[in-house]
Amino acid sequence: MVDQAKRWANRTYLYDFVPLILDPKKTKPAIVRDLYVIEGLSKGEIAERLDISKTAVSGHLKQLEIKKKHTGRDPNNYKFPRSPPYGFKVVDGKLVQNPREIKMARMIIQLKDRDGLTWKRVIEEMNRRNFKSRIGEWTIDSARSTRARWVGKL
Repeated sequence: MVDQAKRWANRTYLYDFVPLILDPKKTKPAIVRDLYVIEGLSKGEIAERLDISKTAVSGHLKQLEIKKKHTGRDPNNYKFPRSPPYGFKVVDGKLVQNPREIKMARMIIQLKDRDGLTWKRVIEEMNRRNFKSRIGEWTIDSARSTRARWVGKL
């Protein structure tokens, strides 16, 4: 057997030491909370300002049990270029319910949930009654998405 010391004795190894940061930046969660809640900054803006990661910001907010800000559409100020969600219409820049579409959504829910019809039978019945979707005849996908939006709300 060859002795380990002799076997590796004639080789030269070059080591590149990479400094490890063992003490990460200490950021007080209260500072993150104030920037998020009081100043209204986003997680990315806070991360940039404090020179920490967005993950660290999210961790602080989770630790403080601060819920995510609501970023959805404001129904009182609907100014999006696309059409409004099914069951709504825009009147004077405000999002209001469309009674005609609500009636169709109720019919879909009744046929599917209460009468127990299959999706194919639901769309056949909607089209037979001459209830039209926004783009014409009902399809399984349009009926499913309409039901998903309105089930439990009507």
